[in-house]
Amino acid sequence: MSEQVYSYNDNDYTDDICGIVQGFIGDHDPNEELIFPIELELDEADSIPHTFAGLSGAGFLIEWSQEAAYDEVGEYADSWLDGVTEEQKDDLRAVMDEWATRHGLQPKFHSVKRTGKITVVVLNEDGDWKIKEEA
Repeated sequence: MSEQVYSYNDNDYTDDICGIVQGFIGDHDPNEELIFPIELELDEADSIPHTFAGLSGAGFLIEWSQEAAYDEVGEYADSWLDGVTEEQKDDLRAVMDEWATRHGLQPKFHSVKRTGKITVVVLNEDGDWKIKEEA
């Protein structure tokens, strides 16, 4: 199940709406008075996590290994690894991800798939807020 994330600038996504609100309040021009309530329109998206194996790919590793073997021994390596099954690729992916997890190398980033917009109503300079209900 994906996590919902939000963005005020259509670039940086977070699950922390409080942080977005505090950033908005902190970034305003101090020479301009903020008049509350203020409505902020945020992009809403599903967070899509990545894994080492998902990005690296077992198929890519197998193909690279075949090419390296061919470079080393030529046609003697022609059919090496040609019969790797999807189940065997799944096993390789599991080993790759276990290695990355054990060494703290799993990706900390994610992709997003925009799902819509929400409106956050900032109530005061303390950063109290609520989500505006659809009419």
